[in-house]
Amino acid sequence: MLRSLLASTASNGSRFAVTTIITLVMTPVYIRELGNYDYGIWEIMMSVVGYLGLLDMGLRPTISRFTAYLSRSDDPAEQSALFATSLCMMAAVGLLISMTLLTWSMTFPGVLAPDSDSVGRYATLIQIFAVHVVLSFPYFSLESTYEGRLFYTTKNNVSIGHSIISATFLYHYLPQFDPLLLLITVNVVMTASKLVLLFAILHAPSYGAYRFHPGHFSPSMMFRMLRFGGKALAQGIAGQVSKRADPLIIGAFLGPQKIVFFNLGSMLLERVKDSTQIMGHAFMPAFSTLHSASDQKTMDQYFQTGTKYIYGLAAASCAGLAAIGDVFISLWIGPEYGAEVRPIIWILAATALVGGALPLHNRFLMALNSHGILAIIYSARAVINVVLTLLLVRPFGLVGVASATLIGQLVTAPFVWAAVFRHLAMSPTTYVRSTLLPILGSTMVMMTCVVVALQLFPMDGWYRLLGIVALGVVVYVPLFVFGVLDSDDRRNLSGAIRKVRKAL
Repeated sequence: MLRSLLASTASNGSRFAVTTIITLVMTPVYIRELGNYDYGIWEIMMSVVGYLGLLDMGLRPTISRFTAYLSRSDDPAEQSALFATSLCMMAAVGLLISMTLLTWSMTFPGVLAPDSDSVGRYATLIQIFAVHVVLSFPYFSLESTYEGRLFYTTKNNVSIGHSIISATFLYHYLPQFDPLLLLITVNVVMTASKLVLLFAILHAPSYGAYRFHPGHFSPSMMFRMLRFGGKALAQGIAGQVSKRADPLIIGAFLGPQKIVFFNLGSMLLERVKDSTQIMGHAFMPAFSTLHSASDQKTMDQYFQTGTKYIYGLAAASCAGLAAIGDVFISLWIGPEYGAEVRPIIWILAATALVGGALPLHNRFLMALNSHGILAIIYSARAVINVVLTLLLVRPFGLVGVASATLIGQLVTAPFVWAAVFRHLAMSPTTYVRSTLLPILGSTMVMMTCVVVALQLFPMDGWYRLLGIVALGVVVYVPLFVFGVLDSDDRRNLSGAIRKVRKAL
């Protein structure tokens, strides 16, 4: 179990690293080729599709959890019923959303167009999005099946290969065609290719010899999944509202061209959030398997040790971005972008520090089927975020939007903690003293060194910036290893490093 968990987490980390590099390379290309307006439209479309995607009824984590739970079962009929039912349900959801998008493209596509002459172009954009959605939901079902079986490495390798091919193609051909339409068309082709490849791999005996038979669709399995997924659905709705409302509100009140400034700051902090989710992703099926075996002690051990590494990385990343994020954006995109993004990064970094202090809370509670309370907490956070964003966007602009997110996180975080520690042996005080304070102390020392270095060596190019980053790493790593990890953690870390060296 531990070997599979570590391998899956490492694979997720590799995928994250590749996508981060692609994002760094391609974002300036997208902004240059699309322009601020169409880049804002792209973000609005992604937000709309994100909202419609809530209709997956919380099935993605449900499929992963059920697959992990039933992997211990010797009943192939039940596993086959889960596979067929999952694919049928997700395909039906994708078709429903696609029809909604097609209706939009034929009724009022002009809501996206800056002038009447370009209405047809944006209608075509929505129609291609509809095709993308039809393919995406069955693909999501297959991804969740891989995750439930801890086949992360295969799934991620497929995704990494397609991401590199897609980025390479777009880098060369975006200037030669309509960039917005080409961007979504390439996404459609890549999704179709991944869907076919993942489906074919699952046919192999070593991957479970999965076969799709419509006759194996099980109404009883569907209702079991819906009962479990209903809780995840409520969480998903609240999470998507919190995440997707900001671009829509900014576009409505400040204009689509302003979205790019908020998105650049948000994108950097989303990378931090994504890293914590990726590092913790494989823990949910692992927790679920351990829960089915009633192994509470190992679950608690995984929770505490996993938190040290995940939040250790997240806290250092947030501090680093708060210190040099605006400099990075100025060098990366342009100085006019960096200046406007600076206060947004500070506020969003504080939000990530607060929200990430319990990084495995969702995976842990979902594995125990005790995640219903999170639906209530997330819903309250979403309401607070949207209401405050509407109130603050006009008087304070983008800073008001970011502040609304921080306030919502501060208000609801204590309730998340209460829900998690109800199922753990340790107390919140012990957790803060033994885990959080050492991490935050090490982070503050690192950030102090970085800020001092910035005063002594003003940033005038990439080499100086990389030197500052290297300084932060050199200062933080020993502080983390000897100040955060205990002797058992260091012994396990040394063993893992030795195994990697032998493998190489």
